[in-house]
Amino acid sequence: MTPPLPLEDAQARLLALVEPLSPETIATQHAAGRSLVAPLLARRTQPAADLSAMDGYALRADDLSGPWRVIGESAAGHPFHGTPKAGEAVRISTGALLPASADAVIVQEDVIREGMFSP
Repeated sequence: MTPPLPLEDAQARLLALVEPLSPETIATQHAAGRSLVAPLLARRTQPAADLSAMDGYALRADDLSGPWRVIGESAAGHPFHGTPKAGEAVRISTGALLPASADAVIVQEDVIREGMFSP
């Protein structure tokens, strides 16, 4: 009995039997099951703005040590229009626009917030 071919040899033999098809341009809806001949580049950034992927607190990454004073809230469709400064954070919901100057979000489960409720 002949021993099996090593994987690389078997792949090389199979690929030697085929020729690549000529490239063609087709509509996206007809492209299922096909391969790209070149990278596909997006025409725009998606999402078009910096949005939070989690509920938490938006702040400046260079101010991660805290503590922070919460100065507002940003919710999906209702952005916070101010600019957090050092020592400030904005409560943020998933899908909400990050406030100007904020470039980090701390997930809410990693935060203990004091003074949220009045007595």
